[in-house]
Amino acid sequence: MNFKNNLGKSFILSLCLTLVTGLIFTSCKKDDPLPTINVDLLTAAPWAYISAEPVGTAADAILKTVYDGLYTATTFTFNADGTLVWGDANVTYATGTWSLTSDKTGLILTLTGTSLSNTTVTVSTLSASSLIFVAKELAGGKTTYTLGV
Repeated sequence: MNFKNNLGKSFILSLCLTLVTGLIFTSCKKDDPLPTINVDLLTAAPWAYISAEPVGTAADAILKTVYDGLYTATTFTFNADGTLVWGDANVTYATGTWSLTSDKTGLILTLTGTSLSNTTVTVSTLSASSLIFVAKELAGGKTTYTLGV
C-alpha cells in the first residue's frame, strides 16, 4: 500500500513540475515587434490630445496635471513635409519637425518649447483613430501619450 501512495505522489509531483515548466517557458516569449509607422495614417488628420500617463518619477502626479493643463483641447498635426504643429482652434503654440527613426518604429520630434523637444518617441499604436507613443522624461521615467482623431 505504501508503494501505491509513493507512486501516486511521484506522479502528481511530476505532473506539477511539467505544468510549471510549461508555464514558465510559454510566459517568457519575446515581446511582439513594434509596428512600423504608416506615414499616411500619421499625416491624415490632426491628432487630438486625450491623455498623458507619466511613470517612474517622483513627480508623476504633478507631471500629469501639467500635461493635462497644457495639452487638453489641443491637437498635434504631423504634415507630410515633416513639419509638426501643436495648437488649438485659435492659436499655434509651437511648431517643429518630425521624422521616422531608422527602424521606422519611432518618431524623432522637435517641438520647440515643449516636453517633446528633441525627443525620440516609441510608437506602440497607430491606427485610423488612435496614436499612442512613449517619451522619456528629462527627470527620468517615461510618459505614455494617447492621441485620437
